[in-house]
Amino acid sequence: MDVNALYAIELIEKLELKPPIDLYELCKVFNIEIVKENLKNAYAYFRIRNGRKVIFLSNSIVGTEKEKFTIAHELGHYFLPNHLEKIDDMYTKTDYMYKNKRKKIETDVDKFAAELIMPSKFINPELEKISLRNFKQLEELAQKYQVSLTSLLCRYVDLNSETMALLCYENDKQKWQYKVFDDFRFDIYEGKILDDEAEKYTKDTLNNWLDENFQGTVYQVIFDLKKYNMKLVLIQVKYYY
Repeated sequence: MDVNALYAIELIEKLELKPPIDLYELCKVFNIEIVKENLKNAYAYFRIRNGRKVIFLSNSIVGTEKEKFTIAHELGHYFLPNHLEKIDDMYTKTDYMYKNKRKKIETDVDKFAAELIMPSKFINPELEKISLRNFKQLEELAQKYQVSLTSLLCRYVDLNSETMALLCYENDKQKWQYKVFDDFRFDIYEGKILDDEAEKYTKDTLNNWLDENFQGTVYQVIFDLKKYNMKLVLIQVKYYY
């Protein structure tokens, strides 16, 4: 378990929190104000001035899927040791998947935030019961935790014991890759989705990014998010032993 997530777990257990976690109520417990403003260069930032603790939140994300994770991220700066004196001036990327591109202090906070709003003790048993090919079940679980499907799938990648990665495509162009670097050691093809229909790829199909010595099968599940003109591709690598 990541050490930053442990702080979230401690908080959840201490306050006996259960999903969906109400972050506005949590802020009240610790006398943290949430002030909504028309921020120009950020989604949110945390400030302590004369004993007043404030999360400044951009009106542009209020009521959107970004709101909850953004607040959880800012709370991470408050609850993680020695973070407030190191905090960035602004938090401009609040999507869970951006952890692969951010510096360590921010990725640490993202791990806290993910555990806070999608606690592993609750979400793991539910993910185990769900078929990844059942889009409706996944949507319902995301709604239960009040997160986006993208955040839910990123959480699945983090918590799963298998070697996995999540890819995002917009207009058939790959926008980002999300993976646990220590586990997923392959360089992923950055072109178009290789096959929009296939449920699994063999070594021959993916020889443009798999090592020639690879022994196993690569499975994929494609999620077509027509509302956002976006496709998510979940890749799972299974080895032959």
